[in-house]
Amino acid sequence: MERQRDKENITINFEKELIEKLEHHLREADKNKHPNMKISEYAVADLQLAFDNSKVMNLLEKRANHLKAANFEKANAVEEELTKYKNENLDDLIKPKTFFATFHTEFAYFTAL
Repeated sequence: MERQRDKENITINFEKELIEKLEHHLREADKNKHPNMKISEYAVADLQLAFDNSKVMNLLEKRANHLKAANFEKANAVEEELTKYKNENLDDLIKPKTFFATFHTEFAYFTAL
């Protein structure tokens, strides 16, 4: 549990660092065209990380279907498979594969393109 909490904190810090780097990159890439532009014009409103967790999602759906059908033994077997998979692949499961950014301004959006 502690290992997972540490990994979650790393992900949160990664998100913050990514936002800072993205905003900095946008300002630097655009400073010659718009040298007097306010820093706030490049602000990221939201950032969502995407993970490769399709196997986990499939196992969760499979478990849910067994629970809905009251097949508790099968649900427990899927739960064990899910736990084993998570324990063996935690590092890959919490590593972001891509991200989606929303900006405060249309100007920042077009600069990012």
